[in-house]
Amino acid sequence: MKRLALKTGKVEWSHGCDALGVGHSEYLHDVYLELRDDKLVVVSQASGGWWIEVLATVDGKRLHRWHE
Repeated sequence: MKRLALKTGKVEWSHGCDALGVGHSEYLHDVYLELRDDKLVVVSQASGGWWIEVLATVDGKRLHRWHE
């Protein structure tokens, strides 16, 4: 994920969410994002499990992560 500055289009921060580490030749994967106040909630639902990450919108730092 990347946050871009509206006026310049420059990258303000970048964050890569960790994978589940499940290998599949065919893989179903849905991702949802929701902005909640000053946090970005990222939900990943996949064939091999799920994870949720909460990121700070100001700098992209991970605040919480849950996974199965």
